[in-house]
Amino acid sequence: MRWPAGGESFWLDELHSAWAVADDFPVISARAADGNQTTGYFHSLWFWKNTVQMLRLDQAVGLEWAMRLSSVVMNTIAGLVLLFGVTRSSGRVAGGFAAAMLLALDQHAVFFGGELRPYAAVIMCSAFATASLMKMLGSKKGSQENTPESTPSTWIVETGVARLSMVFWVCLAGLLHPTSLGTLGLLIPIGFVLLVITGRFRIWVSDVGLVAGGLITLLLLAISSLPQSWQRRDLWRAFGRATELQQLWDAWDWSVLLATPILACVLMWSLSHLLNPNQNASAEGTPNQRVCVETRWLGWLPGLIGFIATLLFFTVSYFDWVPLWHRRYFIAALPMLAWSGGEYTARAIDFATRTRWRSAHRLTAAVLVVVIGFTMYHQGILHKLAAGNLPMQLRGERWRDAVELVQQSRRSGEPVWLDSGLIEASLLSEPPEAWPSPDARFWDYLAFPLQGPYQLDGTKPVAVNAHDAWLDSLVGGLPDDKTHVWFITRSNQSSVENLVQRLNLRRPLTSNWELRSRPAVVSIEFAAK
Repeated sequence: MRWPAGGESFWLDELHSAWAVADDFPVISARAADGNQTTGYFHSLWFWKNTVQMLRLDQAVGLEWAMRLSSVVMNTIAGLVLLFGVTRSSGRVAGGFAAAMLLALDQHAVFFGGELRPYAAVIMCSAFATASLMKMLGSKKGSQENTPESTPSTWIVETGVARLSMVFWVCLAGLLHPTSLGTLGLLIPIGFVLLVITGRFRIWVSDVGLVAGGLITLLLLAISSLPQSWQRRDLWRAFGRATELQQLWDAWDWSVLLATPILACVLMWSLSHLLNPNQNASAEGTPNQRVCVETRWLGWLPGLIGFIATLLFFTVSYFDWVPLWHRRYFIAALPMLAWSGGEYTARAIDFATRTRWRSAHRLTAAVLVVVIGFTMYHQGILHKLAAGNLPMQLRGERWRDAVELVQQSRRSGEPVWLDSGLIEASLLSEPPEAWPSPDARFWDYLAFPLQGPYQLDGTKPVAVNAHDAWLDSLVGGLPDDKTHVWFITRSNQSSVENLVQRLNLRRPLTSNWELRSRPAVVSIEFAAK
């Protein structure tokens, strides 16, 4: 599902990532900050880009796929963590397989986990942090076991190491994308409270590392671009507002991730008690499954944390406290939801095997088929396959085609105007006194879509709602002779036509749509003065 779309043209956000790492290492931090991003991911991506070029992987499979491969690898690792983690905590390989497939098939995991942005890394960190939380809470107390493998000291060490691992992955995700702390940050207090309630909390030497790691993370965020981005948070309202409750339901495919596994669990529980009312549940299952009986009640925990995090982001956006309503900001909740989906699938299979029905193994297979099959149906995968199409998540932006068209048709020296659709470009609609100085990095940032892998020189930014003074400066800067301008825009047709009319008032022109897509290419020919 990720491979066929890997060669698609980069879209706007990915072009920022590609531009940030296009040149020398020292410029990465500034370019990341210009796009309201912290630098950790982009420094790593710079090394990946140079490795790809050294191995000539970009020539073998294309630059887009070679660069996106970094995200696909991290998304795959997240799936493997869920596979082994849920298998361990539930005692069922089928449970781990279901969790991994729920993550692998989810349309949002495919979209965010396969693009050239830090979200795949956040998904991976979330999977590791969740696995560490479940390991921390599921470690057997040595005082309750008489086996050499579970001495009190061993149990304390296991809990301490899992606690250290959880905090490490939470901090790493926070450095990669600070908004992930709104989701993963919940693991720390919830884990602490549950350790205390269950009598598992012990102070260990690793706790010094926990405190140090947390303080270092906060310090690094304080000196990063985060404070600067926070000052510009009002710009996020263009896409980060929650306005109705339906948006909360649409945030995730709840029916696939949680509702179907829970329903299967309830049905199998009812069937097992109907067919075998006198069953002794504690005596059922393999030794590995009996070891996990102590921790099975925790299967709901990751899903609950994922739901709370989603609700938290919705609430702060709905009441207009902070405009953070976009899945990219709480994408860390997705592996948690898939984890609990796998746990409930495993529980459903447990109940199916307790029916003592001679066809119980068929029930086990049926549970897995229903959970995964409904996922494929509800995500539209089966429909696409039946229609002969590959189940891809496309961005639909044809920057590569647009640039190639202009490169092939443009004559030397012909100006290029770019309407990128960036929210920062709204500043062009303000009076001139609000514009940054001519040498500010702001102007380079507005031109980044055409300064990275798809390059056009002589680019000037424009917005369809630009202030009259900006349009005057653009038109006034053209030669007096007949002049051909190439206009690349992400705006809709009516907005573009309105802009063309405003330009025509300043100087007679003719225009033609060369490429009707997103972005579109419009050729504009200004008459001689």
